Amino acid sequence: MSRLPFAFPHGLGTLTEPHSHRPVAFDMEWNPQRDAALSQLARFTPNMGRRYANRRNHDEGKAGGNVSRLSPWLHAGVVSEAEVLQSALGQHSPEAAEKFIAEVFWRIYFKGYLEQRPSIWRAFCDQRDAALSCFESDPVTHGLFEQATSGQTGIQAFDNWARELGETGYLHNHARMWFASIWIFTLKLDWTLGADFFLRHLIDGDAASNTLSWRWIAGLHTKGKTYLARPKSTRAGLSRFLRARIRFRKPMRCCCTMKPLAMCPSIFRIHPH
Repeated sequence: MSRLPFAFPHGLGTLTEPHSHRPVAFDMEWNPQRDAALSQLARFTPNMGRRYANRRNHDEGKAGGNVSRLSPWLHAGVVSEAEVLQSALGQHSPEAAEKFIAEVFWRIYFKGYLEQRPSIWRAFCDQRDAALSCFESDPVTHGLFEQATSGQTGIQAFDNWARELGETGYLHNHARMWFASIWIFTLKLDWTLGADFFLRHLIDGDAASNTLSWRWIAGLHTKGKTYLARPKSTRAGLSRFLRARIRFRKPMRCCCTMKPLAMCPSIFRIHPH
């Protein structure tokens, strides 16, 4: 099995070389100690109710307090999903904290889903390795991959996210979804290369949540269900949710139509314990 990492405006600085195993200088503050996790949990708990429901999709940058940023500690097992849920329900009703609780349960669901279907992870690794091995004979795709991972595609928002990810080790969840959709349906790059790019840079990079989220975007997780970043809706959504962190110089260049990707159904087989 492949090694997992230790843990989606131009001129933001130099990125780590794509696919390098050298550590990234993360800008997102993260102390791997349990007391730091509990401190962040206590700090965000008052916001787990309706404020989270109303503001969760807004990418407010590093200073934003609208999302919990507990994912690195959850990924590392420093704090558990059960503790987070207990904290939320200690201050909010189930109705008020519904959106936050749902996000925690998505993590739990993804972990259990992949644990029971390890063939999905093996298939991901095999497809990623095959895609990487094709670069030598396909310089056009290799060049596009290099542009995508270094933030030089000419798609302004996408390029900002690529650079932000490389420099900070973090992307807001909504940005991860848009990024993955553009990677798959606009740039036509192999989804496993994008998922691998995330795993190598995200400080909260989680095999289950990351792999299955990319598969969901691509239409592989839920049959017939994809997530498409359309030009008009994406630009309107970005203008609304990014709080002017990106000023658009020209119209977004995104794919308008797509078909779900296909994968061998045998990888969905459940492995009993």
